[in-house]
Amino acid sequence: MSISIPMFKRAISALLFSAGLLLVSPFASAQNKAYTVTSSDGVPIAVQESGNPDGPPIIFIHGLLGSRLNWDAQVQSTQLQRFRLITYDMRGHGLSGKPVDAASYTDGRRWADDLAAVIDAAQAGGQAEVQSSTQSITQPGGLVGDQARNQARDQPHHQAHAQAHDQSTKHPSKPVLVGWSLGGVVISNYLAKYGDGRIAGAMYVNGVIEMKPDQIVSHPTIYRDLVSPDLKTHLDTVRDFLRLCFHTQPDAPLFERLLANAAMASWDMQRAVMSISVEAAEGLGNARVPLLLLYGERDALVQARPAIARAQQLRPGIQSELYAESGHAPFLEEATRFNADLSAFVDAIR
Repeated sequence: MSISIPMFKRAISALLFSAGLLLVSPFASAQNKAYTVTSSDGVPIAVQESGNPDGPPIIFIHGLLGSRLNWDAQVQSTQLQRFRLITYDMRGHGLSGKPVDAASYTDGRRWADDLAAVIDAAQAGGQAEVQSSTQSITQPGGLVGDQARNQARDQPHHQAHAQAHDQSTKHPSKPVLVGWSLGGVVISNYLAKYGDGRIAGAMYVNGVIEMKPDQIVSHPTIYRDLVSPDLKTHLDTVRDFLRLCFHTQPDAPLFERLLANAAMASWDMQRAVMSISVEAAEGLGNARVPLLLLYGERDALVQARPAIARAQQLRPGIQSELYAESGHAPFLEEATRFNADLSAFVDAIR
């Protein structure tokens, strides 16, 4: 096939024009970036970034049986592309590590350590294979490996996280945390262990405040069968659990993707996570950064109004907003409204 000189010139001009558009675009460098951080007990945590790499950072924390894919309606939103959008898979979920011991899931401080490692990496510019300081520790007395990690995990603050707080001028923009459902527990436990010095604010999205009967809708059969040794029973129950997440059910392709996503979650995690330690009283009680409670009022898993009331009891003055037509997942059921509210919240505290 021959190409004439005029055709060649037109092709070159088109390429140069396209390159020029990229150069002038405010988000020209916005590309998905995936990397792994290592938590205090050695569990690898899968992280992905998108949006504007120089924008105010938002860290999204998904819920039980989810992954970072839960936040696609935010990551792909034109409303939010001016922000640095950081998502990660919690331990036992998605592409993150799946330890088999129960303590890896019942100890809520470890989930807080995962978030701390993500914050450390984000403020270091999202470097791949970032490890927290407690991953490899050698003490003068010969304390190494798991023993050292256990000692470090019991300290109120990780040394590296505290040092990074002092060096925050390297990346002065502190992240806003957005935690859905179980992600709310992670935020509370993070605040209890690390304080709020390295974050700008936090949003609880139908977040679990405490694992108490007056705040959690009772579904004994669902939670029993989620950990059934019978695979069919387990998978059928995963489907039923996902249905409970929505007042307005998602379309079939999205639901099937969420179902496949949930099937990746660790059974060991599912058996243990309902006993996770929750430090909401200390976490919310001591927080001084802006907090927002955003709940779908038709939630079939979390009692929205009692959860909000308890959070406001622990931290008077917390702002709240109810989505009258959403269930447990307003960020999917009313994504446009949610994205606008999130954008306004981040702008208001900058």
